[in-house]
Amino acid sequence: MDKDKIKTLFHSLFNKVGTIAVGVASTENLLRKEELNTISPEELKKRIFHLLKVLNKVEENSIALNKTLEELYRELSAQEDFVPPDFT
Repeated sequence: MDKDKIKTLFHSLFNKVGTIAVGVASTENLLRKEELNTISPEELKKRIFHLLKVLNKVEENSIALNKTLEELYRELSAQEDFVPPDFT
């Protein structure tokens, strides 16, 4: 395996983790405890629907992240002299 593929896999990991983090932060914003008693039922329905979409995206990225991690682990395990790529 070449260093470019390893670098690509690492970048893929970073992107997926970032997407998951944004999704988790969105759930906090969508369902703030202090707002739940003051928003309309229609607004609550919108937020819940949006939250479901966000969580589906988080789930998709979690599955993809697992697959990428497994691939990266296999590839790195096959190398005896692995040196992490420079991401700067």
